[in-house]
Amino acid sequence: MDPPLDFHAKADHVSESLQHFLESVYDDLFAQYSTAVSVPQSPSALGSLRRRGSQKGKNLQGAAEDSEKAAEDAAKKEKQRLAAEEAAERLATQGVDQVEKAVCCLLYNS
Repeated sequence: MDPPLDFHAKADHVSESLQHFLESVYDDLFAQYSTAVSVPQSPSALGSLRRRGSQKGKNLQGAAEDSEKAAEDAAKKEKQRLAAEEAAERLATQGVDQVEKAVCCLLYNS
C-alpha cells in the first residue's frame, strides 16, 4: 500500500505519489468494471454438456457448415470480449477523471 500523501515533502514527490494513487484507482476500477461488463457464457456455448444428434446422416457439407458456424461463433465471442474490455476501460477512465477532479478540488480548496 502506498504511504499517505505528505504535503510538506517536495512537490515532485507529492505529484509522484498522487500519480501512483490515481493509477491504483484506475486499476481497481478497471478490475471492477471488467468483471461487471463481462459477457456470461450461455449454456448452449458449453458444447460438452449439450447432447448431439446422430452423426450417421451428416455429410461433408454439414461438417463444413458446422466449422463455419464455429468460426463465426468464435469471431462473435471475440468481438463481444473486445467490446466489454473497451467498455471497462472507458468506465474506469471516467471514474478516475471524477476521482482526480475531487482530489484536485480538495487540494486547491484546503
